[in-house]
Amino acid sequence: MHTRLLTYSLRLAPVLLFACQSSPASAPVAEAPVVEVQQAVASPKPVVPSVAPVEEEPEGISADSANAGYATYFVVVADTSRSYPALRSRMLGLSQQLTLSIDTMGRYFNVEKNRIIVPENDEDEMYAGEYYPRRFPSHSLSLEYLSQYKDQAGPHTLALVTGIYEQEATADSALAALGKAPGKPFKIKSNIYVGCMH
Repeated sequence: MHTRLLTYSLRLAPVLLFACQSSPASAPVAEAPVVEVQQAVASPKPVVPSVAPVEEEPEGISADSANAGYATYFVVVADTSRSYPALRSRMLGLSQQLTLSIDTMGRYFNVEKNRIIVPENDEDEMYAGEYYPRRFPSHSLSLEYLSQYKDQAGPHTLALVTGIYEQEATADSALAALGKAPGKPFKIKSNIYVGCMH
């Protein structure tokens, strides 16, 4: 009885598989996984199928946020202020003190707009004259809007970012390296959008 049912099911499987797909032109082409088939033998002991191991998500990207284009990174901030000139001066001093490079990403502070922006004549028409955030891991200084990394921050609070890190331990080391530098250094665990911005 079990053998006859198995034989009938195996003959019907290709028909059902074909019937469940949309038209061949619109059906996505994918390689079928190779599955070992064992001949069914009537026995009182149930057969437990083996499961292939699941691949781990890339570092910094959680399973829940991977599809949404977000990654969890650790942002180290040396200080915050609402005054661009004061924080810029602090950044220049910290750059010399710690021999860290400054990465402006081509942005500057526009006094008329009272904002950090990409130049008005930038080839990226979408962000020309607008703020474009630092989003990927790197160990350099920059001035950013704190609200990009911390939801509770005010929209005009600037942050002197010393680095964005994939590993919390690396961020902790960077925070410790700030030592007794003036200001109020801290670390933020942030869910940062890393998907396409166009």
